[in-house]
Amino acid sequence: MKISLVIIALALTISCCNSKTEITANKVRPDYCPSNNSWEKLTLQNAGFDKNLFEIMDKRLSEEKQINAVAILRNGYRVYEFYRTGYSFESVFNIFSCTKTVTGAVAGIAIDQGYIDNVNVPVKDLIKDYTKESAGKYKGGINLSHLLSMTSGLDWPESTKWNHFFRPMIDSGNWIEFVLGRKTESKPGTVFNYNSGTSHLVSYIVQNCTGQKSALFADKYLFSRIGIRSVNWPDDPQGVSNGAAWIEMSVSDAARFGLLYLRDGRWNGEQIISREWVRESTRKQSDGAVYPNGRGGSYGYLWWLNEYNGYPVFFAWGAREQYIFVVPDLQLVAVFSSAFNGTPAMTPPEYMREYVIAGCK
Repeated sequence: MKISLVIIALALTISCCNSKTEITANKVRPDYCPSNNSWEKLTLQNAGFDKNLFEIMDKRLSEEKQINAVAILRNGYRVYEFYRTGYSFESVFNIFSCTKTVTGAVAGIAIDQGYIDNVNVPVKDLIKDYTKESAGKYKGGINLSHLLSMTSGLDWPESTKWNHFFRPMIDSGNWIEFVLGRKTESKPGTVFNYNSGTSHLVSYIVQNCTGQKSALFADKYLFSRIGIRSVNWPDDPQGVSNGAAWIEMSVSDAARFGLLYLRDGRWNGEQIISREWVRESTRKQSDGAVYPNGRGGSYGYLWWLNEYNGYPVFFAWGAREQYIFVVPDLQLVAVFSSAFNGTPAMTPPEYMREYVIAGCK
């Protein structure tokens, strides 16, 4: 499913739509979703944006040399795009922990289809074929909702001793055994603790309950149904799709995923993910965590939640500042692809607040 990068020599651009795809404001359809082969565009003015503010953002993106690609949709239409040289709407990038949000969507579809009864099923019942003693010893009080809301209560110092990475799980050689072997340190459902291991466990549960890897299940019931074609989803050493990180996906396909959630799980009249799952996933399920430069917030089911300029926002967030933002009240979806380490001069959440949302008329 992996596609090669499309190399286009652009330093930056404000979306200049050609006459074949650009439409006027009075022809905007409220339920618009793109076809597999084309994606209609609106000018910033027709989409209701302050063009001058976007020109300022465009200049700053170019000068900071940190963010490689930005794609912004309004009402489903492409309205603004920025690409550094060598990047385009079809460029594929590692979405890092945005993978967790995709894993949550796949789990929701598995529930919609009856493979999993609901989020309150105990984890021990969803991994009943797993023989490791610790699976029963430590996991009796943890249910699926705790994995999805990062409130499992497991000892998991990813954000402290492990320096925001899950290297010990990788080095263990058996990721699922490693997760199941962690002891509990707090009552499940009470304390948020960022945990890539439990997100991977969700992927294992999907595989265990459906009989298919999450990557294959997603391709059949999610990706192929909304025109996502670029995904490369790696496995762990035991052949479980990595539920925590490292999906590779194009800018355009990340935008499709965000638009699906903006549309309450519907795509061109077809319900791909139930509206109930979309709503449950994107409402507060735990306190989450707040980080520097306006990052983080409260937490749903593998979606981050916050409020920018008075508007509720939910978003997928991956390492090195990968983001898929959804702002329902403004009918906005925004994808940011970045390639820097450390703290940027200006984060995507700051761009969203100071330019994108502020620029909505």
